[in-house]
Amino acid sequence: MDNLIKKVQRPLFKLVNSGLLGRMRIRKKLFISLFSLCLIPLTTVGYLSYSQSSEAIQSQISTYSVQVMDQASSNMAIQLDHLNSYATEIAFSDDVQTILGKRSKGDRAYLGSEYDARLLELINAKYSNLTDFVTDAELLGPDKQMIKPEGSQLWEEKEVAGLVSSASEKKGNTTWSAGHLGSQGVFNDPNLVLSKAVMTKGDSKQIGTILVAVKEAYFRSWLSKIDLGKGSDIFIVNAEGNILSGNKDTLKFNERYPGTLIEEVGKQKTQAFQWERDDGKRYLAAFSQVKGTDWLMITTIPYSYLNEAANRLSLLIIILITVCGLLAFAISLAITKNITVPINRLIASMLLAKEGDLTAEVKIRNHDELGDMAQMYNGMLKSIRQLVFRVAEHTGEVAVHARNLANGSRVLHESSAQNSTAIMHIAEGTSGQAEEASLSVVRMQDLSDCINRVVTDMELISAQVDDTRTKSLESSAVMALLNEKGIETIQMSEVIIENVKSLNTEIHQIEKVTKLIASISGQTHILALNASIEAARAGAAGKSFAVVANEVKALADQTQNLSKLIVEAIQTIQGAARITLSSTDASREKIHEQMNAIQKTDLVLQGVLQSLDEISKLKSNTVRAAESMLVMRDETFSSIAKISAISQEAAAFVEQVGAGSDEQKASAEEFSRLSNGLHGMAQELSKEISVFKV
Repeated sequence: MDNLIKKVQRPLFKLVNSGLLGRMRIRKKLFISLFSLCLIPLTTVGYLSYSQSSEAIQSQISTYSVQVMDQASSNMAIQLDHLNSYATEIAFSDDVQTILGKRSKGDRAYLGSEYDARLLELINAKYSNLTDFVTDAELLGPDKQMIKPEGSQLWEEKEVAGLVSSASEKKGNTTWSAGHLGSQGVFNDPNLVLSKAVMTKGDSKQIGTILVAVKEAYFRSWLSKIDLGKGSDIFIVNAEGNILSGNKDTLKFNERYPGTLIEEVGKQKTQAFQWERDDGKRYLAAFSQVKGTDWLMITTIPYSYLNEAANRLSLLIIILITVCGLLAFAISLAITKNITVPINRLIASMLLAKEGDLTAEVKIRNHDELGDMAQMYNGMLKSIRQLVFRVAEHTGEVAVHARNLANGSRVLHESSAQNSTAIMHIAEGTSGQAEEASLSVVRMQDLSDCINRVVTDMELISAQVDDTRTKSLESSAVMALLNEKGIETIQMSEVIIENVKSLNTEIHQIEKVTKLIASISGQTHILALNASIEAARAGAAGKSFAVVANEVKALADQTQNLSKLIVEAIQTIQGAARITLSSTDASREKIHEQMNAIQKTDLVLQGVLQSLDEISKLKSNTVRAAESMLVMRDETFSSIAKISAISQEAAAFVEQVGAGSDEQKASAEEFSRLSNGLHGMAQELSKEISVFKV
C-alpha cells in the first residue's frame, strides 16, 4: 500500500511543480479532479481487492491442499496398516510359527501338503475378501519357495529373491516396493508389493517371508477421486523419488516425476510451497508423509487454476470500474458545467463592467455560493450604477452653476470696465476744474491791476462758470450712474456668493456620495480578500474562485481610484469656490469703498455747484459791486482756495475710485478664470463618468 501511494505521489508532485495546472482552464482542472477522485479510489480498491482476494484464495487453497494431503496420507496409512496388520497376524499365527519353524530346522514331517493347505487357508482367510485391490498374497518358506504353486506364474524368481532379501534386512518390519505382476510376468500390471520377514517369537530368526501385491490401479482410482482443481497432480513417490501411483495416466509407474520437484520437497521446511517447472509454469506444491512408510504423497496445483477465481473477480472489477468511470465521467462533466458556466458568465459580465458597461447583470439560478456571489455582484453593479447616475446628475448641476458663475464674472467684468470709464471722465473733469482754479488765482492776482476791465472779463468769467456748471452737472450724472453701477455690482456679488454657497452645498453632497463609493469599494475589497482566503483554503477545487475574487478586487481598486479622483476634483472645486467667495467678498468691500468715495465726490460736486451759483449771483452784481471788488478780492481768493482744495480732494478720491475699479476688474478676471476652470473640471468629470453605461 505504501509503495502504491509513493508511486502515485511522484507523478502528482511532478505535475504540480511543472506549472501545467496553472495553464489549464478551470473546467478542465475540475473535470480531471472530480474524475480522478472518483476513478482513483475505485481503481485502488479494485486492485487491492484483487490482490487480497488472490492472496486469500491462494492461502486458503494452500492450507486446504495441505489438509487434504494429510488426510489422504492418513487414509492411505490406515489402509496400508490394515494390510500390514494382516501380514503380522499371519506371521505370528501358531500354524505359521510351528510349520515354518519346523521346516527351518529341517523337520521334513511338516513338508506335507496338508500343512501347505493349512497355511494357504490362513492367507486366504485374510486376503480373499480384498481381491478388489490385492492382486496376490504369498507365503514363502525357509527355502524361499512359495507355498502356493501357481504363485510362481505371477512372480519372477529374481524379483522374489530381491523382495526376500529386502524383508530379511528389515528383521520383521514391513517394506514396500514397486513391481509388475501379471500373466506375462513382472513387466505387466503395476503393483505395490508388501514384503515382511516371518520371524520366530523366541530367538527372532527368519523362518519365511510374506509377499502381498497391491494393485496400483486401486490407488490410482482412489487418488483420482480427490479433486484439488483443474490440472492438479496427486501422486505417491518412494524414497528414491519414483512414482508409485498417481491420479493421471501421464504419471508413469516407477518413474521419476519430471523436473526438480522431488529435490525441492526435500529442501522445504513447510508442507506447501511455490514451485516453477522447466517450462516456466508456476504451481502450488504440497506434500505429506505416509505414516509407516518412506512414501510421500505430493500434489501440484497450477496457479492458472488458483487465479481463475481472482481473474473472474478482476474481470468483474474492471467492468465495475468501467461502468463507474462512465458514471464518474458524466457526473464530473455535469458538475464541472454547473460550476464553470456561471463562472464564465460572471467573468463575461466583469469584462463588460471593465469596459464601462454596468448594465450587464449576471443571471445565475444556482442556490449555492456562486449564486450568492452573483447576487452580491449584481447588487454591487446596481449600487455603482446609482452612484454613477447621482454623480452624473450632480456633475451637470456643477457645470450649470459654473457656467452661471462665468456669466456673472463676465457681467462683473463689464461693470468694472464701465466704472473705469466713468472714473476716467471724472478724472478729466476734476483735472479741468483744477486748471480753472489755477487760472482764477492768476486772474485774481491781476484783479487789482485790472479792476477797470472787470466788467469785460466778467463775461468771460460768466462763460467759464457756465462751462464749469455744465461739467459739474455731467460729473454729478456720472457719479449717479457710477452709484447705480456700484449697487448693481453689489447685487451681482450677492448673487455670486449665493451661487458659490449653493455650489458648496452640492459639492458636500458629491463628497458624501464619494464617501459612500469608497465605503462600498472598501467592503468589496474586503469581500474579495475573504473570497481569496476561502479559495486558498479550498485548495485545487477552490482555485476556480480565485479568478473571480481577483476580478472583483480589481474592480474595487478601480472604484477606489475613481473615488480618489473625484475627491481630488471636489477638493480643487472647493478651493476654487473658497477663492471665488473670498474674491467676491473683497470685491464687495472695494465696491462699498468706491460707493463711499462716489458719495463724497458727489458732495464735493454739490459744493462746486453751490459755489458756481454764488459766482453767478456775483456776476449779476459785478457792475454794481465793482467799487467793492477790491474788498471782495480776499473772499474771492478764499473761495478759489476752497475750490482748489475741493478739486484736489476730488482728484484724490477719483484716483482711489480708479484704483478700486482696477482691483475690481482684476478680481472679476480672476473670478472668471476660476469659474471657467470649475466648468472645465465639471466637464472632465462628466466625461469620466460617461464611460459607464448605466
